[in-house]
Amino acid sequence: MPLETLFNPRSVAVFGASPKPGKLGNALMNNILTYGFRGKVYPLNPTGGEVGGLSIFPSLAQVGDQVDLAVISIPSHLVPGAVRECVEHGVKAAVILSSGFGEAGGKGRELQEEIRRTAFQEGLRLVGPNCMGVYNLSEAFNATYFWELPRTVGNISFISQSGAFGGLFFQQVRQRKFGLAKFISIGNMVDVDYVDLLDYLVRDPKTGVIALFIEGLRDGKKFVEKAAEVTRHKPVVVLKGGRTEAGAKAAVSHTGSMAGTAALYETSFRQAGIIWASSSEEFFDQTIALSSYNEALPQSRKLAIVTISGGPSVVASDTCEEQGLQLTPLSDSTRERVQELIPDFGASGNPVDMTPQCDPEQYGNVVATVLGDDNVDGIIAINVGLDRPQFARAFVDGVRRTGKPVVAFTSDTPQISEIFLTYNVPHFLSVEGAVRGYHSLVKYRELKERPSSQAQTLPAGLSASRILAQAGGKGALDEYTSKLLLQEYGIPSCREAKVTKLLEAQRAAGEIGYPVALKVCGSQYTHKSQLGGVVLNIADGESLADHWHSLAGKFGEGTEFLVQEMVKSVNGTHELIIGAKNDPTFGPFLIFGLGGIMVELMKEFAVKLLPVDRPAAFRFLMETKACQLLSGYRGSEPVDLSALADILVRVSDLMLANPGIKELDINPLLALPGRLVAVDALVVLG
Repeated sequence: MPLETLFNPRSVAVFGASPKPGKLGNALMNNILTYGFRGKVYPLNPTGGEVGGLSIFPSLAQVGDQVDLAVISIPSHLVPGAVRECVEHGVKAAVILSSGFGEAGGKGRELQEEIRRTAFQEGLRLVGPNCMGVYNLSEAFNATYFWELPRTVGNISFISQSGAFGGLFFQQVRQRKFGLAKFISIGNMVDVDYVDLLDYLVRDPKTGVIALFIEGLRDGKKFVEKAAEVTRHKPVVVLKGGRTEAGAKAAVSHTGSMAGTAALYETSFRQAGIIWASSSEEFFDQTIALSSYNEALPQSRKLAIVTISGGPSVVASDTCEEQGLQLTPLSDSTRERVQELIPDFGASGNPVDMTPQCDPEQYGNVVATVLGDDNVDGIIAINVGLDRPQFARAFVDGVRRTGKPVVAFTSDTPQISEIFLTYNVPHFLSVEGAVRGYHSLVKYRELKERPSSQAQTLPAGLSASRILAQAGGKGALDEYTSKLLLQEYGIPSCREAKVTKLLEAQRAAGEIGYPVALKVCGSQYTHKSQLGGVVLNIADGESLADHWHSLAGKFGEGTEFLVQEMVKSVNGTHELIIGAKNDPTFGPFLIFGLGGIMVELMKEFAVKLLPVDRPAAFRFLMETKACQLLSGYRGSEPVDLSALADILVRVSDLMLANPGIKELDINPLLALPGRLVAVDALVVLG
């Protein structure tokens, strides 16, 4: 298997090996040899010589033995020749550490395409170029430029697009003293990417947690699909670099401008069961916690804080509340027993403060009592400056006895820290970090238990091909045509007529019934209100004529207008937005939230990748704050959430069946007791 070869080769050829200290090829050879690699190593360099007691071969042809893996550290213009050598001599995989390829533009892009094409034709797997290499601790294989790498074997495998962030990761490994399984820097991803490595690592028995630093993805949809499979079995933690809103300004619809890069990445990853980190510190906190407890997860959000340091426990309590964790009241019997074990001035509630004056021999009894409470599914332990080993042993014994997780914040306690490290109880650099770590355990359990959405089988007869064909397949549709498209999929819209003459407008208004709205209609008028092209609550024919002449004077004779019913607002009427977009990285996704002017003012919305089936649509609604308003907030009439879920499913069907739709807005969708109706709509093709 080529990817197994990356991490566990039997033989390695090093292109660019050098006997000169200070050269990258010398550092690479030194790392491979001094970290204890047990396979065969063949240094390659046309200049010859010797490095690390090994003779340097002028080329791969002179090796005379099968080589599993090539590690390439030579100038970029020489790399295509090295790749051809690998292909000619049956090498299975190559790691290209050299830079000066796609990241450099121009000639570099041409070189990158050349090596990709050569390798692809012969089945040679490539990592990089422009990367920092591969490190497998269990096999003592260090094919990186990094020096003084940590050597404690653990269960965390880390994939980084950035070599520099790999250096930061190793610095944290040393500082926090956690163990590693594998590291790989993938650089420009000319071939091997995150999807390939997720597929490999989920089957790797040495990997318990997969941590990723991502700058960008080639195929977000494929990545999310693979991650959704992997996270059912192992936790995946991601820190995304470059969380910007770039590109939003170019969007035509509200949906396009609302769902920028950051929101879409975060939502897509969470939908796939990935633990999303909003900072590098949170990334390390979550990864460390999950490396200890990815099997023994808390069964609920209920936990306790046990401390001898009252002040930090207050901060921990605040952070728990902010993270949605529940410091539930302990039972009366638990509190009575704890109070017997600690000084009278200690606290037996939650947090439990044993105080520094507590007899250390009672720590174990206190922890056992708290963990034995049915309202407690885990503990955060806090200790500042009282370095008594009994404190650590109490929690280690509690975890072993109950299987309930414990995470810790300790400061200036070397004995306690050493015991926690030995028995794999994660301890953190801050109170907030301990809470974040614990929260990641809760999130992963909830994500593992998430239901999956199923693709829909479209009802017979649904078709948008005629309408889209008439529109020419590009650009914005006018409001009238956009609603016709929605109606094909059973999405209700208000009564209206498209007219070009005043008499037609008056006739339509009479049939619809006053009051009516008059709107300019055309694909170029995507923001009609801002252009002064909308008049509401027109009461009669005379008023309609006055407004007609005013708008016709502004937009020109022969302009198309809509005469539209004014949907009567009652108690419990809400303006909503339902939108969708076909993203080039992740594919189609859905937006739901408060509509009308509220979408601009509040930006309160939720995002979900398609497909969306009916159960998923209900869950999606429940995730939003808008759902509280729709459910009969403060005595108002509730909206039919079942019908609203159906509309979400129909929008999903429409987008999946018509990939030519770039963006879609229903804004507002008026939600009234007993009726849902699209008042305005925009569909953009592209």
